[in-house]
Amino acid sequence: MQGMLSDKQIPATLPGVAGEGAASSSARAIIGEVEVAAAESKRMRFRSGKSVIDTRVLTNENFYRRRYWDKAFMDAKQKGKRSTRIDTRSAWLLNSLANKHADAMDQSPEPNVLPRAADDDEAAKVLSGVLPVVLEQAGFESVYRELWWDKLKHGCSIAAVTWDSRKLNGLGDVGLRRIDPLTICWEPGVRDIQDSSDIFIEVVMRADEAKALYPEHADRLRAGAVKLSPSYVQDEAQDMQDKIVVVDWYYKRIIGGRSIVHYARYACGVPLYASENDERYTQSGYYADGDFPFVFDVLFPIADSPFGFGYIDVMQDMQEYIDKLDAVMLENAVLSSKKRFLISKSAGIRKEEIADFDLDFIEAASLDAASFQELSHSPLPGSSMQILQAKIEELKETSGNRDFSQGGTSSGVTAASAIAALQEAGSKLSRDMIATSYSAFGKICYMVIERIRQFYQAGRTFRIIGQEHEQDFVELDPAQIGLQPHGSIAGVDLGERMPIFDVRVTASRKTAFSRISQNELAVQLYQLGFFAPQMVDQSLGALELMDFDGKRNVEDIIRKNGGLMQQIEQMQMAMQQMAMVIDAQNGTSLAEGMAQEQAVQQGAPKPSGGRQPLQIPLDQKARGRAQKPGVPK
Repeated sequence: MQGMLSDKQIPATLPGVAGEGAASSSARAIIGEVEVAAAESKRMRFRSGKSVIDTRVLTNENFYRRRYWDKAFMDAKQKGKRSTRIDTRSAWLLNSLANKHADAMDQSPEPNVLPRAADDDEAAKVLSGVLPVVLEQAGFESVYRELWWDKLKHGCSIAAVTWDSRKLNGLGDVGLRRIDPLTICWEPGVRDIQDSSDIFIEVVMRADEAKALYPEHADRLRAGAVKLSPSYVQDEAQDMQDKIVVVDWYYKRIIGGRSIVHYARYACGVPLYASENDERYTQSGYYADGDFPFVFDVLFPIADSPFGFGYIDVMQDMQEYIDKLDAVMLENAVLSSKKRFLISKSAGIRKEEIADFDLDFIEAASLDAASFQELSHSPLPGSSMQILQAKIEELKETSGNRDFSQGGTSSGVTAASAIAALQEAGSKLSRDMIATSYSAFGKICYMVIERIRQFYQAGRTFRIIGQEHEQDFVELDPAQIGLQPHGSIAGVDLGERMPIFDVRVTASRKTAFSRISQNELAVQLYQLGFFAPQMVDQSLGALELMDFDGKRNVEDIIRKNGGLMQQIEQMQMAMQQMAMVIDAQNGTSLAEGMAQEQAVQQGAPKPSGGRQPLQIPLDQKARGRAQKPGVPK
């Protein structure tokens, strides 16, 4: 799907940028330097309470990059020692993560918006076509890939659904991005992120860029004034000399018994923007839905925490032991393949001459079994390989990354249906993970709808590409999803209502296995006569007991075939009656001929008025020709 904006919209400005926020906040400054200092103190407490999660995230990232041996090698190098251990870094863990990530990408989600009231049906249809376009323009596919890597590695992915006023040359549109788990902190001890009192996010910005965005505070924005959170080990050194750490601060207030969300941004102790200081958002909050614009997608949940743990937390010990055993076996193989000798000093043999294989003769003062002998090395027992293989199988079993899930088979399983059944059974863990991601995607869609409802000031036209590649232009009017009049009863105005929609999430594209099984099912239904017009009632009765994707389409096809059959029968009856009238007038036998033709169509033998030629099926003729020897003519 593709979207296109019309030329009827009015550009909007970005709050808090280039003095706009300061102008609107001059009347009332609720958030000042004192409040920013208190917020920074709270952020330090929150970050300290999240230190265990940060440490775990850093460890998982090192295992994902296969850098878990780096520290031992660096320590040995700094001490001037030459490490003799072989550095083995197998990719069993990475292969498991890549396999599960591929499963998730094969089942990318797609939204379908349903109305809760009949009056909102038209708006729901428009949103069903527009919502995928808005997500595409926000770069959802690339963000979704990054979110799944975070979910598998760290146990939780964090998506932010915001409003970016700088998009489309100042017109603004929905923004969607991934949040690095190291840059965000929340109130420790909450299970739902919406229950946190405050949320802080660190944003690294160039000093010149920050001064250009906020020129009124340019003299106070100093690089390196805020301490960074723990960061990953990068392959390239990052220069932070000219960087400024800007903090995005989201917090909640209770006004009139309703919880609202405010947004503030500060750096170097200076408030750069605060929605609570902005008269447009003081009472309503920065986001009108009253929720933090973040969606947490957890893999394995943890009590009293919105964050979870991932597959690397489960598999890292097994991966470490696999590499240790692999290193020991490789070291043993190297030592066993290299000859070493014990030489007595009294033998008078130089070690360099023994190591030089180009020398044909080596002199020795004395030579006997006591002064010169080969140093033998005992090979590892066969149980070492069995232990290594057992650890590999344990990692596969623990992660659910069995051979069948990757298309492999074992001895004794050759039937395609058996392999497909094992693959389907082995993918239940992936289906469970994808189901939770679909739930998180539904929350993202709700937030996107709320951003459209709040910030779209005029109608926008979108180009929709349908399933048959047809092109259509749909205009989304914000009034369709905004406040609607509730009508009146007996002259009493019932006020206004806000349209509410339900989002149903389905897979935008199916896996190869799903397509194959769907095609095989269609062939089986055809072979069993489900599409025969005379079997409509029996076929529909059987379908009532079945459950598969596309069942409604099959029922519609069968009913359509049944309707066509009834029309044909009615036409035949009418033609029979007309033939009888013609026969009575002209003395012909048209009705009798039509009756015989209908009997033949229904399966009765054709009456033989003479010798009929023998009809041989085409497949039998082909087999007969194939069985004859090839004789040249």
